[in-house]
Amino acid sequence: MNLPSLNTLRVFEAAARHQSLVKAADELCVTQSAVSRQIKQLESALGVILFERRNRGIFLTSEGQKLKTACHEMLSILKNTLRELKAEESQSPLVISCEPTIMMKWLIPRLADFKAAHPDIQLHLNASGGPIDFVKSQTDVAIRRNDFSWKQGYHAEPIGPEYVGPVVLAEQHAQGEALTSPTTLLHTKSRPAACGLG
Repeated sequence: MNLPSLNTLRVFEAAARHQSLVKAADELCVTQSAVSRQIKQLESALGVILFERRNRGIFLTSEGQKLKTACHEMLSILKNTLRELKAEESQSPLVISCEPTIMMKWLIPRLADFKAAHPDIQLHLNASGGPIDFVKSQTDVAIRRNDFSWKQGYHAEPIGPEYVGPVVLAEQHAQGEALTSPTTLLHTKSRPAACGLG
């Protein structure tokens, strides 16, 4: 047996609950004739009479009462499920994509304070860098060094300056020795402008 459409059952449930075609039509923002037509189609499809029409009113038959109970339970379950799904969607984690070094040195040390201030927000961290497609990666926030062009329409805010300096042998530096000349410095390909010492 083919099930009636959800809309047809919704129309029937409203009419059965109100015991009135007029009130059902008002609730559903349709005409009274549209409600009457849907109920007649439902009765024809089921092969049973759902309402007795007398004294210009409608009254549920025993079959109509059974269907009213079933429709009420079905619509209640559906409404509750949709409400739960909406609540789950609103609680989906905030996805943050962050450069690995920034994540270790800046983001992770701040997570405890963030969690204390916003206990209901779940976080999901992804360690990555460079350009990002927010839609494909399903990312909400990206934390990046400002060393590439952002797509038009992206909004960016600086969170702090970046400092780049020379790298020396840790042992030589720890012993307080002065840098000897000539000194070999390690340079970074991504920061050619930082090679001011040598």
